[in-house]
Amino acid sequence: MQKAILLVFSTFLFSLQIIIAQTACGDRYQTDIFTDVTVTQDVQYGSNTDAAGELKNLIFDFYEPTNDVLAARPLIIWAHGGAFVTGNENASDIITLCEAFSKKGYVNASINYRLLSTPYILEQVAAGVPVEDVFFDGVVKAVGDMKAAIRFFRQDAANENIYNIDPTQIYIGGASAGAMTAIHAAYLNEAADFDNYT
Repeated sequence: MQKAILLVFSTFLFSLQIIIAQTACGDRYQTDIFTDVTVTQDVQYGSNTDAAGELKNLIFDFYEPTNDVLAARPLIIWAHGGAFVTGNENASDIITLCEAFSKKGYVNASINYRLLSTPYILEQVAAGVPVEDVFFDGVVKAVGDMKAAIRFFRQDAANENIYNIDPTQIYIGGASAGAMTAIHAAYLNEAADFDNYT
């Protein structure tokens, strides 16, 4: 019952947001108003050490409507799936989402994030570390990387604003493990939030 109420409420809020956006912005953000998308690949937004101790460059591909002149655009940051073990910013489902939303007037960033390697997982389990603890660490690192991407874009908007985003309109999403990363990034804000996680 609670899930049904939450679903109805969420649908109402989403519909209300579309109505408000359409009123203020015409068809932008609801229908395709651009035909072409420009992609800037392999932009580094940070680097950090993965679970195995290796340095990982954190990069994104940036998608925007070609010839868009708006100076403050909403940004969607997307994370790929892959069970926190595989995948990258070139996942075909994420590319499809980035292109589709760019044609509506959004700008999009498809990020990579730190992953767990199969040898590392096997090594940790063989050493007696519970598999859920190994993956917990992977999830925490992915969440940290998504938050790093958000900080990157906010810092850019406060300075050069190369990407012409509205820092008050940053949204996050993803597929599979990327969707879990986005949900965790939205709700887990400080170390104490993780205390009862597992």
